[in-house]
Amino acid sequence: MRIQEILRNIRKADEDYHMIEENDRIAVGVSGGKDSMVLLTALHMYAKFPAKRFEVVGIHIDLGFPDMDFRSVQAFCDENGIEFHSEPSKVYEILKKNRDAEGKIKCSLCSKFKKATVIEAAKKYGCNKTAFGHHGDDAVETLLLNAIYGGRIATFKPKMYLTNTQMMFIRPLLYCHEDEINNALLNNAIPFVVSTCPNDGYTKRQDMKEMLLKLYQEYPSAKDNLLSMLSNHKQVELWKKESNPITYEFQPLSKQHALEIAEQWHYDKPYDFYDAEADPEDYAELVNEDLRESTYMEAICEKEFVGFFTYVQQENGIEIGIGLRPDLCGKHMGYEFLIQAEAYLYQQFHPRCFLLSVAAFNKRAIKLYSQCGYEITGTQMRNTNNDMYEFYNMVKYV
Repeated sequence: MRIQEILRNIRKADEDYHMIEENDRIAVGVSGGKDSMVLLTALHMYAKFPAKRFEVVGIHIDLGFPDMDFRSVQAFCDENGIEFHSEPSKVYEILKKNRDAEGKIKCSLCSKFKKATVIEAAKKYGCNKTAFGHHGDDAVETLLLNAIYGGRIATFKPKMYLTNTQMMFIRPLLYCHEDEINNALLNNAIPFVVSTCPNDGYTKRQDMKEMLLKLYQEYPSAKDNLLSMLSNHKQVELWKKESNPITYEFQPLSKQHALEIAEQWHYDKPYDFYDAEADPEDYAELVNEDLRESTYMEAICEKEFVGFFTYVQQENGIEIGIGLRPDLCGKHMGYEFLIQAEAYLYQQFHPRCFLLSVAAFNKRAIKLYSQCGYEITGTQMRNTNNDMYEFYNMVKYV
């Protein structure tokens, strides 16, 4: 098959965002459209590369839209040795019963159902990751939709860990343009099924698509530049409202402050989980430097001891943990504290990434870490406070 350009872009996305790992079993959501069919075909070919061993499974959810014939898709998969499954659903029936004020079915609701049903089927067939065919043009359209209708600069992520379903969701086509996908489809006679959704072609997203086509005709370089812009985080210049700046000074944790953390820091429920006295190992490590596996640094702000962070150098990055004084928690100090701690460590060691783990129940911390650029990569059960707790592993590449 002549699909090298798509494969190059998938490999680049995989290298940049670590989407695919050894022994993954990846469910590709197959709507039957051009994007999902090219993704299924390309990932199946990518799995044959010697660099990684992983499996690809095509999963189609029959949403219930009329006159959509998938026999050509099934025949194509059979001919090319691609595992393919079709699952029934009642999505269209539900959508028709929950129309918007204009009597149209809700695209946002349909999207949620599609993602949920594909993930459910992915688990049924033993998959640990789910891939959808969202491409680079989709990402730029999403950026404009959020800017115009939401007043915010945001688009979808290359990958994300969905905590409710414990599924990693990836978008391997994010470096591909729609015309590249169409060319790959036509040049390789990959079948596709035309959507019979009544909203197809009559959405706000379609408006963005048409507006961008006009822009690209007038300014051809904009097409690649807008896509490159989404990962050019080092050259972001936005307005930032001025407030009283918070500056932290970091130095090795003193014995006095270690004892203060161990014996005087007590958090409100449910965050009392983090009290050093709740875990004998944590307590012993704080009061006895010889038992510490991590390096402890204290944070001083306006001559006050306000918190600490720990770090451990690992082969692939630095594992970091932070703690604010109990009376300062919930006062929006955590973001700047973590960012400055990272800057301190980066200046010292230049790691390629920061790693951390956080208790799954701590939604406040998970939100903070996500705002700082961390992504959930998986879960683990950890024995702490004399019990087993679920923790999320998170990473931030720098």
